[in-house]
Amino acid sequence: FQIPPQLPDRQLSTEVRHNIFLAVKEILNNALKHSEARRLTLKFSVSADAFEISIKDDGHGMASEPADTATRFKRTGHGLANLRERLAAINGRFEIRSEPGGGTEILLTVPLGKHSLPLSSIHTTRNGTA
Repeated sequence: FQIPPQLPDRQLSTEVRHNIFLAVKEILNNALKHSEARRLTLKFSVSADAFEISIKDDGHGMASEPADTATRFKRTGHGLANLRERLAAINGRFEIRSEPGGGTEILLTVPLGKHSLPLSSIHTTRNGTA
């Protein structure tokens, strides 16, 4: 895990958190099932206007995305098409960097603008916690 020591004082909307959680879960599941990787790195980075999650493995990689994903993920579910839809729903971007024998890196980028609120603007619940 690589997480910046300082994170912005922002909270993501429920929709964004839900879609990111399910996307990361799908990526990790695909890596475990298909990559034959020995090492997996999960990295978070944040800028003023977006955050990015990178999931990279040292597995066998994959050939060009369109042909390969159609055959590799067709038998197990919706796979990468689901990921694209999830990110599109929150105005995010989904990118795959891979080549045979070179591992795979998947990048999820989500703009912070309308999807986040300053933590100070979050209303408290009855017991006083956010």
